[in-house]
Amino acid sequence: MKEILIVLIFMIGISPVYAEEESLLKADFENQDLTYWRSGMDIEPYWEIKEVSGNYVLSGQGPAFIDAGSNAWKDYSLKVNVKRIAGAFEVGFRISQEGRYYIGFNQDKSTIYLGKNKPWGTNFALGEAGVQLELDKWHEVNIALNGESIKVFINEELKIEHIDTDPLLQGCISLISGDKSTVYFDDVMIMSIE
Repeated sequence: MKEILIVLIFMIGISPVYAEEESLLKADFENQDLTYWRSGMDIEPYWEIKEVSGNYVLSGQGPAFIDAGSNAWKDYSLKVNVKRIAGAFEVGFRISQEGRYYIGFNQDKSTIYLGKNKPWGTNFALGEAGVQLELDKWHEVNIALNGESIKVFINEELKIEHIDTDPLLQGCISLISGDKSTVYFDDVMIMSIE
């Protein structure tokens, strides 16, 4: 029976990897719309949509954060393209009243790190890996969240894998431009993994 199902999936052209995924958010900023994004600080002058080489991107002047999504989001994958003009960035996920996870780039050490705030105000380092994220170049960041499992990919290469024994299981996402930083974000995609 399992073999028949696999054959049927391929016959009708559905990839078995993505057959159960549902889009929660797609933002390429081409429509220059920030309707679904919010910030605890004013969006302007920290965030703006800019045209760069004929493409619209979200530009953050740090320190600044912007978030989107729902506190009810559970297992999902997050993809975002990031270009550092100056400084550093973070991407937050599973953000709720309980706390948050985040990955970021430490420019002094040329590392990507994974951390957790739970409860808010208490930071835990969960992982770190060396990575070169050159200035003025696009880099793809992918984060896969499935229950207690967190996987972080940079430019399609697995950099950090962590199983959290005290996990945050749901929440929205955020984009963060670090102190004295200018960072472009583009092609944000959140896919639910059922």
